[in-house]
Amino acid sequence: MRTSSRLICVLTSLAVAVGMLASPATARRERRPQGRTATRAIVYGRDAGVSSRKATSFDVFGRRSRPFVSAPGSAGASSPLVPLPVGVGFDALADPSAKPSDTTGALGDSFYVAAVNTQMAVYDRNGVQVVAPVQIDQLHANSAGLFVFDPKVIYDQYRDTFLLVYLVQEDSPRLSRIVSVAIPNATANDPSTWCAVSFKGDQVPGATAVWADYPGVGFNETHVTITTNQFTFPTNTARFRYSQVMTIDKVGLYDCNQPAPSPTVFAGTSTQDDRGHQAFTLRPAETVGSLPGPQLLTSFQPVKGKRDYLTIWRIKPTASGFALKKASKRTGKVSFPPLGTQGGGGTDDPDFWWDAGDHRFINAFYDADQNQIFTAHTVFRKRSSGTSSQTP
Repeated sequence: MRTSSRLICVLTSLAVAVGMLASPATARRERRPQGRTATRAIVYGRDAGVSSRKATSFDVFGRRSRPFVSAPGSAGASSPLVPLPVGVGFDALADPSAKPSDTTGALGDSFYVAAVNTQMAVYDRNGVQVVAPVQIDQLHANSAGLFVFDPKVIYDQYRDTFLLVYLVQEDSPRLSRIVSVAIPNATANDPSTWCAVSFKGDQVPGATAVWADYPGVGFNETHVTITTNQFTFPTNTARFRYSQVMTIDKVGLYDCNQPAPSPTVFAGTSTQDDRGHQAFTLRPAETVGSLPGPQLLTSFQPVKGKRDYLTIWRIKPTASGFALKKASKRTGKVSFPPLGTQGGGGTDDPDFWWDAGDHRFINAFYDADQNQIFTAHTVFRKRSSGTSSQTP
């Protein structure tokens, strides 16, 4: 879906523009990541039995495009990269099978990992493509030949490791998977050193069958947290059921030579905020700082009138595992922004919209040293003077 806001897309482009040239002549595509499946999760919460109408990835796409299904190591055509000055945009990966462009990427010490819709590639800091475009469905056996969507890429500076997370979904037979691919920065140009792990998209046992949508990825010093919105099958009549939060120890997630990871999961009644509302689109924070910090998350709840509020969540270690704590603060009334569009598109064509069309947060960032959290969405807020201002 159009998970990227204008702000995120701009930041992504600027980050990649540092020295990006073109020429994938030396790019690798012959090796495959190691792959495995996570062990049984520890789950807190239950399905409260309440559904609501919320936008899924496929609602906001305008139409659901089927990606190319390719043989291992192959990829769709990609336009040559054009050398451009630092700070100016450039043409990178192209995915002709789906739109709008769902662009994501992260810059590490030695490499840049980029993904768009159904493809990913790796570049060095000089802009040379060192891993040729790979179809994302080929990164794990549990996604091969299936519908994949919503990739997210982050760089974990604590472990000098990239993490690519993407979703797998099929209506018939019903299937939902969450796949993570850990890419060590030191050997990002060698896919055989990557570690791919597959998780069930629906982690709540005995509940209504749901599929995972709109992933968020965050981390602190020791754990990675992946959040999703859970919707009922099938996609054309999907109803939002609850938010799901998975927190996973990095040891088994990043290193396939270690025992497979067992996630701790909060869902359903455990992801209701302190005012009794079911959270929609929890955003886990990417953490920085020399001091170990907790895993924080954010969510936003629009309420009729002037009672809109945001909620800060914290995954707290306990003697027996983890607990999910939360506290809310009123923000004042907000309203929808005007639509943002990708280049070449207009507001009359939903295939080129960037905005999710609701109030959801699109990112979160926690500075542990300063004990400050930053989160963003694009909204119009009425100021006391009666004027409106757009804020990312």
